[in-house]
Formats: sequence, structure tokens, C-alpha cells
Amino acid sequence: MSVHVPPKEVVCKTYIQTRDTALQQLKTERDERVVLLQKQRDTDRAKCEEDIEKEIKKQKSERAIVDCETAKALYGQCKRRGLIKWIE
Repeated sequence: MSVHVPPKEVVCKTYIQTRDTALQQLKTERDERVVLLQKQRDTDRAKCEEDIEKEIKKQKSERAIVDCETAKALYGQCKRRGLIKWIE
């Protein structure tokens, strides 16, 4: 006596279809998330570069003010020492 056992693909057809569908959905969602993460990274990078540029400009403008204020404060000293001959 022998028993005929159908192949796994036939017995588990519904399970295999469900699994394949779920795997495809996961792949699609993962690909979409990767694209969204790349866009967000690009946006964040651009914002960061913009913030850095603003901070550099701010530092340059504040540095000029500090240098100017320092120069005004030290003008008399520098002039007496002969360091400022070209201004006048």
C-alpha cells in the first residue's frame, strides 16, 4: 500500500501565495522608505549647509565688529607706539 502525497506546492499553495504577496509588499515598502530617507537626508543636508553658511556670515560680521571695536579701543595705544602711521 502506498499513499499518494501531493507536492508541497499544491498542498501549501495558499500559504505560498500569501507569503510571496507579503514579501513583495515588504520589498515595495522598504524601497519607498529608502527613497523617503534619501530625500530627507538630502533636505537635512541642504538645511545644515544653509545653517553653516548663515553662521559663517554671522561670525564674519561679528568678527568685523569686534575687530573694529578693538581697533577703536587700542587706537591711541597703537598710535603712540607708532603702529598706526598710515591712518590719518
